[in-house]
Amino acid sequence: MKNLIAALGLVDWEAQFVSGLGHPMFGLQVQRRCVDGVDIRAAIQVSDCQAVLVSDETPRINQDLIAELADKNIKLIAITSDVDHWQDLGASHCIELDSNNPL
Repeated sequence: MKNLIAALGLVDWEAQFVSGLGHPMFGLQVQRRCVDGVDIRAAIQVSDCQAVLVSDETPRINQDLIAELADKNIKLIAITSDVDHWQDLGASHCIELDSNNPL
């Protein structure tokens, strides 16, 4: 089972998305839900996680935090409509939002 931290910000679909991630067929466990980059930084000090899931709405994400995640071998997965922005910051993986999908 892979453990992850979810910090999706103020998006309408956060609760449903996180709930769906916990389905046994995915082999994922959301260890903690965080509100911002500061909360993520605190959580990774005490959690054994393999990934952090963020969105364009997650506040206080910067290159220092992303470098710290990389140093701890924690993948950053961004759900985004601006893949280039997250790749420039150093995100390991990006899931592009479909602008035609009225989430």
